[in-house]
Amino acid sequence: MKLGALMAVIVIGASCGDDPSADIPTTLAPITSTTTIRLATTTLPPPEPTLPETTTTSTTLISLTEESMNYLEVLLAVEVNIGKLVADVQTLNENWDNRSEVGVSYGETDAAMEAAAQRAQELRDAFEGIRPSAQGNIPLEHQTASAAVVLMADTAAEMLDGLRSTDTGQARRSALVGFLTAYEIFQEAISRVAGMIGDEGTEALARNRAENDVPTVQEATTTTTTTATTQPSAATTTAPADETVPENPGNTKSCNDFATQAEAQEWFDTYFPLYGDVALIDTNNNGIACERLP
Repeated sequence: MKLGALMAVIVIGASCGDDPSADIPTTLAPITSTTTIRLATTTLPPPEPTLPETTTTSTTLISLTEESMNYLEVLLAVEVNIGKLVADVQTLNENWDNRSEVGVSYGETDAAMEAAAQRAQELRDAFEGIRPSAQGNIPLEHQTASAAVVLMADTAAEMLDGLRSTDTGQARRSALVGFLTAYEIFQEAISRVAGMIGDEGTEALARNRAENDVPTVQEATTTTTTTATTQPSAATTTAPADETVPENPGNTKSCNDFATQAEAQEWFDTYFPLYGDVALIDTNNNGIACERLP
């Protein structure tokens, strides 16, 4: 009902009442809304205080540094084990290249090379379980180090295959170069990780390499280059330079053809480096021919 009509009803009601002398209000009191007033005066609680942005950032950086140092410590332990493997592999190859002076046999060299290949595979498997720190480019360097460890395992297996092949040592030496190249990649990746961490990382790296006699890349490369350039091949070790390399005799001998084990061994050592055990007189592959002969 509109206000004008409401006032008319009030006036008519007053004029029709029993007391015509009653005062009739000439004005209406203003209508107010208490609900509106209460809503208008309602206040919200003050917002919770927030920490300065610099405080959160500082805490995160400290956490990442600690995480990165823990990761680096794991890498340094791996480097010690890989460094020992590198030293052993170099010694194996050097001794075999100088077997006429050192006196190592094929059997013991083969067993030691097989053990080295197994160690390389175990290091590869263990490295797969390492998780890198998230700081900077460390995850990328971890991928580089991981690929290098995989390459070392692959080339160690290739060295063993080369030792067992019938060539004159080319495959084995080529695999050794690849093995040391992978070691170089691995060490360079660790050096970059230490540099990303800062002085604490580089000091830990230098201390670890010094205390554990970890071979450096330069030492490994120099030793291998010297060995490869100064040592004669398997063919020239067996036959003097002024003699013709003997042809493959094929399976033309048996242990019954030799009077003594020494005689059988001499024949075996002549042809094995070139063609392998073509006469099958080393039945257990230990490098000793016709062991039952006197």
